[in-house]
Amino acid sequence: MYQQSYIQYFFTYVFNAPGLMSLPTIMQYLPVAIVMFFSNKLCKKFGRKEICAVGMLLAGLSFLSIAFLKVTNPYIYLGVCLVSGIGNSFIFLMVWALVNDAIDDYMVKSGRRDDGTAYSLFTFCRQIGQTVAAILVNAGLMSFNYDKD
Repeated sequence: MYQQSYIQYFFTYVFNAPGLMSLPTIMQYLPVAIVMFFSNKLCKKFGRKEICAVGMLLAGLSFLSIAFLKVTNPYIYLGVCLVSGIGNSFIFLMVWALVNDAIDDYMVKSGRRDDGTAYSLFTFCRQIGQTVAAILVNAGLMSFNYDKD
């Protein structure tokens, strides 16, 4: 979510290629359509948590590389978005299975089934994450003295 907030700024002011602005989103979500065909086999072999952790590590490292390499080419950025999309695909596909695993684990340990509370807390945490991402994007743009005028 943090990365998607920067797309308009990057492609307009850094890459000077506003016509390519929709491609990062495609590069992020296209891998989901491919990964979904074999993610179940990988999860059975390695485990859902492990596959998601490795995927998120891959996604995080790919975007850290942009910061360290100071990418100024939009096509390199799109390649990084594709790599990140491959990593994120596992969490996109498995997130609700992981929530169900947590609910089942809680039920086994406590003897209580609190699905509604778990889903509410999960949704609340996602909303907090989206808010923090928006604040960080705005703070980042302000630190660069960004002014759209």
